[in-house]
Amino acid sequence: MRMTLETKSRASKMTGSAMAALRREGFIPVSISERGEPTQHCSVSRQKLSDILRNHGNSAIIELQGLAGAPNCLVISRDLQRDYLGAKLTHVGFQRLSGKAPITAEARITLVGHSEEVHNGSCRLEQVAATILVRAEPSKLPEQIEMDISAMQMGSVLHVSALGVDPSYEVVSPADMVVAVMHAMMRTAPEPVQDATEAPK
Repeated sequence: MRMTLETKSRASKMTGSAMAALRREGFIPVSISERGEPTQHCSVSRQKLSDILRNHGNSAIIELQGLAGAPNCLVISRDLQRDYLGAKLTHVGFQRLSGKAPITAEARITLVGHSEEVHNGSCRLEQVAATILVRAEPSKLPEQIEMDISAMQMGSVLHVSALGVDPSYEVVSPADMVVAVMHAMMRTAPEPVQDATEAPK
């Protein structure tokens, strides 16, 4: 499903007070760049954009609507700026997507499958990498990629190389990149129980 986002026109250069007023209204400034073309400037709802990125990842393909003097366009976020606490978006730089030109972007990794050793508590599964880089046409860019952990045992390491070949995209991340590790659970020895009948020394 393609995400859409309404835009609001704004000046390319804004004073500090104008920027503060824009953010108080719930909007943030964004810029749209395309090679060989002038950068476009507009603003979007911070909450709606934050929801899209949280639910679909930073590489979500978004259709911007209502651009002044221009048709709707597809974009992907490339530069996310946040406040000093790292919580709220303050500015986003988008890259405009054109035609079927392949792009490189992040795809979320979802671990699937059943591990008996995790189920019985003898091992713990640690996911080391949350995303990998892939290259594909915008319409074929996967939002998430599933990797099966069913064959993993104590001490096993799951690498990107375990991914099967998918003709719709190319994996850019190195094959030896670690995705997940199966650790043995550390068990503490029980403390000795003093015999209640034993006389104190």
